[in-house]
Amino acid sequence: MLIYLLVRKNMSDQNYQELKISESVAICRNHISKVQSLHEELSYCEPMHEQYISKEIDQELFEFKSKFRTTYFLVLTYLQTKGNLELLMLFKDDLQKDIIDDNIDITSQYIEEIDEQIYICAELDKLEEYLIPYQAFDKNIFTSLGIMFLENILSNTSLILKELDVKPTNETHVSKHIKFVIKSTFPDSSFPTETFNKTAKCYKPYILIPSLNTAIEYKYAENEKRLITTIEQILIDVVGYSNHPKYKIFYAVFYVKVGTFSENRFNIIWKESKFPSNWKPIFVSGE
Repeated sequence: MLIYLLVRKNMSDQNYQELKISESVAICRNHISKVQSLHEELSYCEPMHEQYISKEIDQELFEFKSKFRTTYFLVLTYLQTKGNLELLMLFKDDLQKDIIDDNIDITSQYIEEIDEQIYICAELDKLEEYLIPYQAFDKNIFTSLGIMFLENILSNTSLILKELDVKPTNETHVSKHIKFVIKSTFPDSSFPTETFNKTAKCYKPYILIPSLNTAIEYKYAENEKRLITTIEQILIDVVGYSNHPKYKIFYAVFYVKVGTFSENRFNIIWKESKFPSNWKPIFVSGE
């Protein structure tokens, strides 16, 4: 009985460690996303606001470094708990000096193919590599669950708006009321004020979720002609997004008035347009 209780206690501690590590890594990723968003904002803000935004960036960097140290020690303790001494030694050799010398940083990388600057932390990428052997940190599992929750939110857009007593008149009006639901479910989500891909003209995501490598845009259509035209326009942007280094899944959520268009008709048109499999349509009808 005592052995059973000890085993159960250890399992509970391990699950707690895994939960805290996943949470801590997600917070680190969120800080990186915020730094990228702030740098983008800095590039087009008024001169009087530059100092304020620069201070925000410094604060995000400070909080990121602090959280990274916490994450490092969480993973260190976890590897000790798992008894994988060889992996533990490699982990310390790889990252301990960077922690001591305060060499952890967020850097930018220009991707010529998409004409975009992305922000990364090489040390965080390296840290996550040491979690790959453990099923609890299988990104595919987390991504699949996350996608399931996300699609449930997007598909219930009209229900959410109805509960909020909102009758939208355009896509911005629709998306702004969904953002808080997305943010509460996916803390690393961001809401760019301009398109994150300069080659895109028609698909300009309102919502980005780095942890799911997902971009989302809402489209509003009052009639069939407008809906078909919008689908045709988005198709133009497929090439521009095909090799994006971060975002791999693209959602186009079409909000139409009840009775304007049938979902079956919409699915036929989308299928005939021959979008790549990583482009996902969501059809929503509401008031």
